Amino acid sequence: MIPSRSFQILVAAAALSTFAYAIEGQAAPVTASPLVHAEPTTDRIIVKLRSTYRGETLRGQSVQAMAADRITALSVTAGINLRAVRPMSDRAQVLALPGALRIDAVQSVVNRLRLDPTVEYAYVDAREQLMAVPNDPLFSQQIHLQVPGVTPLAASVNAPGAWDITKGTSTAVVAIVDGGVRFDHPDLAGRLLPGYDMVSADCTLGSNGCTTANQFTTANDGDGRDADASDPGDWVTASEAATNPFLSACDAENSTWHGTHVAGIVGAAGNNGIGVTGLNWNATMLPVRVSGKCGAYRSDVVDGIRWAVGIAVPNVPINTRPAKIVNISLGSSGTCVGSAYNQAVIDVLATGAIIVAAAGNEDAGVVLPANCSGVISVGAVRGDGTRTIYSNTGANLTIMAPGGDFSSATNDRIASTNNAGTTTPVSYTTSGYYVAEAGTSFSTPIVSGVVSLMLSANPNLTAAQVTDVLRTTARAFTSVAGLATCVPDGTNNANNTAACNCTTAACGAGYVDANAAVTRAFVLGGGVIAPVTPVTPPPPASSGGSSGGGGGALDATGLAILALIGLATRGLRRRGRRGG
Repeated sequence: MIPSRSFQILVAAAALSTFAYAIEGQAAPVTASPLVHAEPTTDRIIVKLRSTYRGETLRGQSVQAMAADRITALSVTAGINLRAVRPMSDRAQVLALPGALRIDAVQSVVNRLRLDPTVEYAYVDAREQLMAVPNDPLFSQQIHLQVPGVTPLAASVNAPGAWDITKGTSTAVVAIVDGGVRFDHPDLAGRLLPGYDMVSADCTLGSNGCTTANQFTTANDGDGRDADASDPGDWVTASEAATNPFLSACDAENSTWHGTHVAGIVGAAGNNGIGVTGLNWNATMLPVRVSGKCGAYRSDVVDGIRWAVGIAVPNVPINTRPAKIVNISLGSSGTCVGSAYNQAVIDVLATGAIIVAAAGNEDAGVVLPANCSGVISVGAVRGDGTRTIYSNTGANLTIMAPGGDFSSATNDRIASTNNAGTTTPVSYTTSGYYVAEAGTSFSTPIVSGVVSLMLSANPNLTAAQVTDVLRTTARAFTSVAGLATCVPDGTNNANNTAACNCTTAACGAGYVDANAAVTRAFVLGGGVIAPVTPVTPPPPASSGGSSGGGGGALDATGLAILALIGLATRGLRRRGRRGG
């Protein structure tokens, strides 16, 4: 359906104004000096009192400074000493804080004032752009984050609008249930909890063909479950695909660094002067490695999503930093009822966590676990708003987000963090390594990132409320005239430039709108932004992946192998896998 190889986008992280293209596996990382920028601050706010309150007329606000007793009362409400600066238009007043504070701290002061019944409105008086735009040099190329407008920006999520409310907090942990991550990527520094490697043995001594020792072909790190969630690479050689029974469902391909790509979409550092930006500039992410060579065992994924939210898993330590959001960019065919996912999803939702999962890339119905009740399922659209050639659709679909396209006419793939290694990872120097990919795997973390911003604006939202807000704030689908019929022909030719107009029956509620969703969450929460706290980074992991642990081996017989859904640009023709 989608070509097994595509062009990668590499980045000279500081100065490039356009992307450089290279065939997969032939590019090397490029270096640039990181830029250091201070957080924006201000020492002023804007407040307007209501013209009447309890019958008392509040006059003269446009010609004289606010009365001292009013400022005293507002200071009590704000929890900080305020003083008059000057009156301004619309009977508003400029008030000063004791000193300059970070914008998020000043926003908290404003939020408290908005709850005062005498206050008509209150705003941060900040020296910053109306629409917050990061200084990351590749932000302009991240078409999925831009303010929507004419094609190919019809489906962009308007992240700058949401960032005017909150650039995210670290309180709502986002689990990246995927193939592990590269902890050493500079754009993910300080964002990642240690996580866990849940990939079990393919077989144990005396079972399923193991005659000499346990086999860890899928894990590709020499052992089973352990506390090292780093990605050692998931490449498959032609010889392995032809001779190894645990890789017979796959074609040869290079390592994908899929989990690192997904993590960057959610929470790559914003405004740090290098590379790309994620949706949440202050995200805390929990890598849960469930996939390796040739995909993942369903049993590992089920255990992984339970562990991510703090549910006990045999022979694995309890997760002490449970996730509030679980991103699952993998899947397989089947219905939820009667599957191993059914009770797992029920259990995870019962903890109050939110599950966001990829709809899949077969141009068919929504796959597991995205088709389970209560899961936010995400399909993929192109920048112009039309459904991608690959995205699954149907009644189980919740919402659509940009997912990337292969057509040279639109060139709107999803750029994020990655690694240059074709097999094992290569080291980073002063810059990161960035690649543009396509697939519902990458539309899914866009929605997870939006949800994390919603919970930053209102941490008390329930999973049901989050889903409702996403649906009710989604932008209506647009129609593009003159489209050819969607043809899932499996080749990268002219047919792949065609796509279908979305309808609510096929594509869910509409295009995800970060600005509208975060604004609605903020209003529902009464305007309280949680403080930002730093993440303590784990010690550097070895480039080869896991360094200890073991145990938790499972027999491979009868266990479904799932595919990383986002591999639309690499290895999609793996035999028996649900790719794309």
